[in-house]
Amino acid sequence: MTDSVIKVEGLGKKFEIYENPWGRVKEWITSRPHHQEFWALRDISFTLKRGQILGLIGPNGAGKSTLLKILTGILYPTEGTYQVNGRILSLLGLGTGFNPELTGRQNLFRSAQLLDFPEDYIAARLPDIEDFAELDAYFDRPFKFYSSGMKARLGFSLFAFLECDVLILDEIFAVGDIFFKQKCYERMETLMQQDVAVILVTHAMPIVQQYCQDAILLNHGQMVYYGDPSETIKRFAALQRKSNSNGTSLATVMTMDNDLLPQTTANNPLPFWPAADTFLDLSKAVIEHKKGVRCTAVALCDHEGHPCNIFEHGQWAYFYTEFETTEAIEIPLGKITILNARNLVIYGKSTLQHLWPKVPPPLPKAGHVRFKHAIKLDLDVGNYTATVAFTTTTPIDYANANQQSRRDIQTKMIGLCNVERAITFTIIPRQDDRLSLPHHGICNLPDEFGVSIVPVTVRQ
Repeated sequence: MTDSVIKVEGLGKKFEIYENPWGRVKEWITSRPHHQEFWALRDISFTLKRGQILGLIGPNGAGKSTLLKILTGILYPTEGTYQVNGRILSLLGLGTGFNPELTGRQNLFRSAQLLDFPEDYIAARLPDIEDFAELDAYFDRPFKFYSSGMKARLGFSLFAFLECDVLILDEIFAVGDIFFKQKCYERMETLMQQDVAVILVTHAMPIVQQYCQDAILLNHGQMVYYGDPSETIKRFAALQRKSNSNGTSLATVMTMDNDLLPQTTANNPLPFWPAADTFLDLSKAVIEHKKGVRCTAVALCDHEGHPCNIFEHGQWAYFYTEFETTEAIEIPLGKITILNARNLVIYGKSTLQHLWPKVPPPLPKAGHVRFKHAIKLDLDVGNYTATVAFTTTTPIDYANANQQSRRDIQTKMIGLCNVERAITFTIIPRQDDRLSLPHHGICNLPDEFGVSIVPVTVRQ
């Protein structure tokens, strides 16, 4: 079995554009050209390997859709060659091809048959698809009554469980709630582990940064760059700056590092702990823990200590967590990770970053440890989830943390308890007299602006 599933060499597609419908007739009668040549693609070459996610980015009209249509057999190339080793499925629009009069269940069987999958094949996978889509009673209701989010669930759920070698996804995560989007990305990672290759077309640069191994930047049908996603994004940002006369960049902020309120020191107890009725129900949370360790409490509060899950942009949020263990822990560390609707990690810190080089007090046997994490939510308006965790490391690795890379630190962390999807919250625009949209992008960064009016010199 070859390692590559798609190999493209010197691919080009030319269209003949006529001024009016009679131009083609005149050309046929006179044997003289009455059209203009338009090359939608020219000299495109790349290789896609099994289990690889390839990002395809570029401005509108760059040739992305034309390339995808050639790879899926809808269009034929004018020049060059391409080879697809295996089955290719293309999800270019959620809900496309579904019959509005049929139910969701009936549409699954119909669409699978059109894609040359036998009826018994989809029947065997139907429970997984139905469970993934989470449509409940709507699964057996006509498709015309579906909301855009329901259509997204049905469309992606079908394609995510059909066997293929290459899956093409074109801007398919624009709809759906935060939990479903996160499930989609988790499913995409599972497909990679099953050696399914993915071509991901998107305008969301953080997705390209986090999920793609390679990326292609197209512009006016030409391949501007092919290679490392970070470099591809940089060149796309430069291209956008060049094309916009006002110099506005569409580069997306990738990381953030918020200023925090003063944290408790290693030797001081927490001055405040929320009331018992403030803590969240963890029955639906995904909890991974080692024997003898469990999470006993998770709360999200506002600055007054009241439970809260809707914050205005820029407000402070206070995360409280409590863990208990039957074993002594020499270096107890708390951690919090915030993910956006695309399942991208936009913030992640632990007490290591805030206490070091001070050493947290050891946790005795059969003890409880409490963490408070205050975060200024200078984030874009939208929905978010937070994962809280209890970890530890060795005293030596803790003492030498400043000499290690972030990857090394993560590798040497020992996870004791991880609570996913315990916390969900929403950020809305500020309701005061200030600007309701203070920035563009995922997060707000500390910045300064300077303005100077240069007087005009009048020549004598």
